[in-house]
Amino acid sequence: MPQQAKFGNYLAECAKILYWVYFKPFTLKRWLKDIHPQLKL
Repeated sequence: MPQQAKFGNYLAECAKILYWVYFKPFTLKRWLKDIHPQLKL
């Protein structure tokens, strides 16, 4: 995989996380609890 594609995927994942944090914080919290139930937020 070319380096540019990896960097593009990294930026896309960062953008997705920032979107969830800013626009969908409750959905993000529920998703994180599904992944790790004992997670302290």
